[in-house]
Amino acid sequence: MFVDGYWCWICVGALMGFSLLFNIYFIVALVYLDSLGDSKSVIVDEDDGKRSEKQLYSNNKQHDLTNP
Repeated sequence: MFVDGYWCWICVGALMGFSLLFNIYFIVALVYLDSLGDSKSVIVDEDDGKRSEKQLYSNNKQHDLTNP
């Protein structure tokens, strides 16, 4: 076993080194590899009248599973 004190610092340095190395690899992979899905985002813009009707309906509706 490693009983000397300097092995503790070697292990701490190795952990920090591997952490830094794998974080760099991960960042490089995110930058240079293509994404799996489509990167387009869709934003639906509803007018205020429809939104307020939906909120009013959802606030007044009873959430009872026995009586639909």
